[in-house]
Amino acid sequence: RLVTDWVDSSEWAPALSGLKAPLGVWSILGNHDWWEDLSAQKAGFGPTVARRALERAGIPVLENDAVRLEKDWH
Repeated sequence: RLVTDWVDSSEWAPALSGLKAPLGVWSILGNHDWWEDLSAQKAGFGPTVARRALERAGIPVLENDAVRLEKDWH
């Protein structure tokens, strides 16, 4: 959901695939990604549409995970 309109993942995921950052690009899903995914809700588990789209775009999704980010060994 983008502000008040639903945007299909086929539209936003490719745009995010080009993101670059010095310490990597990571994603964390929000409650809305779960609650608005009726298939995941019905099954009682994921992956959600958003997670699949992000992973197809090459963006790792963190869920109960942590990644240590270091720059110049600090």
